[in-house]
Amino acid sequence: MYQNKYFVTKDSGTYSETLETYGLAKILSHIFDNNKIDNVNIKIKDEGAYYSVSSNINITEKMVKNTNYFVFPYIKIKTDKNRDLSGQIIYYENEKEKRDIFKKRRDEIYHKERDKNKQARLLAELEKPHPDFDIFSKIRDPKNITGYHKILNNVYKNRKQYHLILKEILLLYSLPLNNEENVKEDLKNLSKQYNLNFDKITALQIFNPHQGKGVNFPKSNSIALSNISSFWIKEYLKIIGIYNSMVIKDIKVSNKDWDTKYYVIEPFNIEYTRLSTIYKNFKPLVVGNKPFKMDIIAILYYTKNLIEFLPEYQNMRPSFSKRLNPQNLVQGFKTAYQKNMGQNKSIANIGYLKLPKFIEIGSYEEGKKWIKILNNHLEIMKQIKEENSSTTSLLQHYRQFLSAGNWDEFFEFNFDYASLLTEDIDRKKTDKRKMYLKTFTVKNLREVFMTEERFKPILESQGFQNIAKAIRNSTIGAQYAKVKGDKRFDVHYGVAQNLKRKSPYKRDLVEYLSEFIALYNAETARYVEKHPQDFTSGKVRATVKTEDMKDIIELIDKYGPSVVGKLLTAYGYALERKEEITKNSKIK
Repeated sequence: MYQNKYFVTKDSGTYSETLETYGLAKILSHIFDNNKIDNVNIKIKDEGAYYSVSSNINITEKMVKNTNYFVFPYIKIKTDKNRDLSGQIIYYENEKEKRDIFKKRRDEIYHKERDKNKQARLLAELEKPHPDFDIFSKIRDPKNITGYHKILNNVYKNRKQYHLILKEILLLYSLPLNNEENVKEDLKNLSKQYNLNFDKITALQIFNPHQGKGVNFPKSNSIALSNISSFWIKEYLKIIGIYNSMVIKDIKVSNKDWDTKYYVIEPFNIEYTRLSTIYKNFKPLVVGNKPFKMDIIAILYYTKNLIEFLPEYQNMRPSFSKRLNPQNLVQGFKTAYQKNMGQNKSIANIGYLKLPKFIEIGSYEEGKKWIKILNNHLEIMKQIKEENSSTTSLLQHYRQFLSAGNWDEFFEFNFDYASLLTEDIDRKKTDKRKMYLKTFTVKNLREVFMTEERFKPILESQGFQNIAKAIRNSTIGAQYAKVKGDKRFDVHYGVAQNLKRKSPYKRDLVEYLSEFIALYNAETARYVEKHPQDFTSGKVRATVKTEDMKDIIELIDKYGPSVVGKLLTAYGYALERKEEITKNSKIK
């Protein structure tokens, strides 16, 4: 049991054992801290059938004997008359009041202050609620708080013999197949010998989501139907683990009804201290109350933070020792969706959200590039309101692309987003439906698409680039120009939807593009005829050449009409530099 590597057996296929793993890592860290041992590196690794938690220094019997008891926060509610309290005490009503005041003042700032910089400054001055209030608010539920306090009490009331409990914890996790029965027997003997007393507990559903009824798993890896053990030591570690890995968000169903979603960060091969640091930075960033958008925000922000906290990135290394994908460190999030059934709450879905597979980083510059791309995607996603079936479907497509790496889902998102963007640009500022949607930049979009080998020849084609720019100039480019008072060229609506309909078939796509280009060139020629001075000064958009159309037909023949049409839509509704769009400048 005194070793440098311990194991948590996977039983349920949910985040239950993930929480247990975080708790075990925290306990090992607590041992080293109590013994004032520096330069300790604790690492969590997913090894298939189990997680391992290892350190570069062996745990010894002496260290265990020198370790003080460890408990999680005690959550005290109004009706709690207990005076023999342990560790950190959280007065729930006080924390709730702080949270409510913060939310009220934050909403007032958003409503009254339109200047983004001043808004940010005012928000920064507000007293923030406790970072773990999301956890406290669920624990204080009558069905949770009793069990929570019982587990805490099992440690606190036996704190003088905590080293014996700690020894059994290490024994329990000393082998890949955790020997629970032997440890339970040991605890019985210790109870008699040292007059220890352990309350029996019931596993709490929020830490053991597979125990809920009505579970389904369209995004799950697996699920076990049998109940997991309610052995209090395992539950003790799970509760410790939530304070370093779990994010809980309320989901708005209606003005009166709210469900709950649980996110637990799923490590693959990473240091525990880095996980804890990222968690503290990441947790406040997950905002909102709609499920699909929140999933997306969580994935994008965590991926960004993971890059920012890479030691090689922080040291601005021009070249890393090896190329990294986010999933090499953290796989994503294990999730559970809890439905509010009135008096009862039931787990309705257990899911798994993966971090993007298409991102790979091998240098500081590449890290900067991907952070810029992720920021661009965050700007776009934050503005989309998940308010009806069309925007929900759109966000669902994007989430599937981001988490599952399905390019067809991204193309479907682009088709729908092009229509939504077109509508939004035309809406007046007084229209409450206006979202002020952002666009992808051509440069950032290209970087994402270039991660897929089969797209590269298409994107590098000059004909493809020129026709995509013609689409841009006729659609959102012309719209933005019109908003600024430049009405030189007509706005062509419905191009994205036409491309979606025509893309499955070569003949239909070629005919549509031929007609579109003919109309585009004719409009340009008419304008030049009336304003020749603009042509000589280079302020007029260039016409699409015969060679460009020849290039696109060759691409369609070689790679198929579907992929070419989808890429044209994505590129055609992305923006280049703002000054280029404003001027509708010619293709270079």
